[in-house]
Amino acid sequence: MKNIITYIIAIVLLFTAPLAATEKLVLDNNTKKISVGLHMKILEDKTGTLSLDDVTSSKMENNFIYCNSVSPSFGFTRSVYWVKFFLTSTSEKDTIWQLELDYPLMDKIDLYEGRGQNEYQVKKYGYIFPFSNRDIRHRNFVFNLEIPRQTTISYYLRFENEDRMEIPLTLWSHDAFHEKDHVEQYILGIFYGILLVMFLYNLFIFVTIKDNAYLYYILYIAGYLFFQSTQNGLANEYLWPDFLSTHYIPLSIAIPMVFILQFSQTILNTKKNAIRLHKTLTVFKFLITVPVPAQFVIGYANSIQLTIFILIPSLLLMLFTGAYCFYLKYRPAYFFMTAWSVFIIGGIVYALKAMSLLPNNYFTSYAIQAGSAFEVILLSIALGDRINTMNREKNEAQREVITMQRTYSESLEKEVYERTQELMVEQSKLKFQYESMEKEIALARKIQEQLIPSDDPSDFISSLYKPMEQVGGDFYDFITFENSGKIGIFVSDVSGHGVPAAFITSMVKTIILQAGTKKENPSELLLYINEVLQNQTAGNFITAFYCIYNPAQNTIEYSNAGHYQPYIITHNTVYQLQGGKNTAIAMFPRNMLTKQITQYKNYEEILPADSKLLLYTDGLIEARPLNNQDLFFELI
Repeated sequence: MKNIITYIIAIVLLFTAPLAATEKLVLDNNTKKISVGLHMKILEDKTGTLSLDDVTSSKMENNFIYCNSVSPSFGFTRSVYWVKFFLTSTSEKDTIWQLELDYPLMDKIDLYEGRGQNEYQVKKYGYIFPFSNRDIRHRNFVFNLEIPRQTTISYYLRFENEDRMEIPLTLWSHDAFHEKDHVEQYILGIFYGILLVMFLYNLFIFVTIKDNAYLYYILYIAGYLFFQSTQNGLANEYLWPDFLSTHYIPLSIAIPMVFILQFSQTILNTKKNAIRLHKTLTVFKFLITVPVPAQFVIGYANSIQLTIFILIPSLLLMLFTGAYCFYLKYRPAYFFMTAWSVFIIGGIVYALKAMSLLPNNYFTSYAIQAGSAFEVILLSIALGDRINTMNREKNEAQREVITMQRTYSESLEKEVYERTQELMVEQSKLKFQYESMEKEIALARKIQEQLIPSDDPSDFISSLYKPMEQVGGDFYDFITFENSGKIGIFVSDVSGHGVPAAFITSMVKTIILQAGTKKENPSELLLYINEVLQNQTAGNFITAFYCIYNPAQNTIEYSNAGHYQPYIITHNTVYQLQGGKNTAIAMFPRNMLTKQITQYKNYEEILPADSKLLLYTDGLIEARPLNNQDLFFELI
């Protein structure tokens, strides 16, 4: 394990090696993004007493040194750091740029913008200041910089922090920043969506079967959501923007760690399989909480370093415990090791970044999110394996019962009686296992029903949802547009059946909720869903039909991704829509769709007066009446 981590660190350092600094920072019409770290000088103020007049004086010029890193990091320090750089605009018009500090835990940031000879305009940001003071409501610190045409402006920034001193500064054009922010919000939306779905799913299972392993797992997910939202600034943006102004990182680490250690003890049955490791894990559950009250005695900086000092061996101990149970061929350890190995490696990479042993970049900043996303998916597979295991145990028990019955018939009456009692015990166990499995499937059914609209959006719309199995991949949804009075109708069908298809359906629902304005354009929404689900459906595909009905004009605008074309029913005829029927979702990426000229397109249809529009899935086509073997759909 030590060699593996060494190789990983070497590879990361190879691909994140700093570039050489340059003096010029020139902006033109083609500039989209600039890493300011390669164009700035840094001054360390060890006493924290220097003023703007001090650092701008000529005698301090030689004390500034060039920064040779995109994201300079100085670990935990009491020093104040000053940064200076110059922006030169070659544009023919005034422009507005966004200066982003991609580190939301900085206590104080003072930005001084040169506006004349020895005249500076100041902006004060920071974690300890109200969120409403910011130029832009964003989880990171973002300054609006107004750059007049054909000018050069000097900038000085002062950084002070109790937490880590990291200065990842990036200058963005207006459009590039919003495009980047849109992608980041989408990624974080998927990440938090997966965690929330898994939290609710396991909560329902715990309420149903009262298994403590599920309780520890959902408490871990809740604590981990708290930790992640704190680290990436979302908690400060959405939960308490103007309320909490103190650091609580030791607490946000201690909560999920306590419950994940307890979960590991439970699912690996360490009390039976590895009693010494079980006791050691219990000790670390206590140790990881020590920095929380210690913060008020030894200070925040020392407490967070103590937390990381305890965190890394805790993660390694948990991984070693899983490996040991894996060596014992304990089946739950297989899934535990597969899921948590990825997550723990991500946690170690992030911890090393926090201690400034690894640079601050996209890989190290989102290592935990990537690892935990894989962990959630793999543990979901583990839950499916649990159901399969129960089925195998049921079949094996049934075969054992048949064998025992044949053997008992040849035994003495007394032996028959004794063996029959044993059989009754086995049947009781089998019944309990079967009932537990049925409850879990019923729970999955309830969760899927929550994805289906409970009411129709208008009195001229009627809907019916009746799956062939308890859970499946059929899905529909309504999207109302309040301003225009239009109504969006989305119908889809996932290939395959059962829990996997239902899980993909929940992903489709989540993507629609995150689609934003793309819901106003049928083809864009289908293309958006297709891009998100690439390589995420384990070989399954989705047919979908999405239309937007305009009651004022009695028209529909629609796009089709391999789904059955709806029928228009009038008083004297029935016919199908004739618009194009394109490729199903999750089969080809955008570039292949474009290459094969199968890009999703929009079509418009004017509905006849007093007509009806029938949207359906293959369940209607395959339905048969009990008294007639002819296809029910043909009778209609």
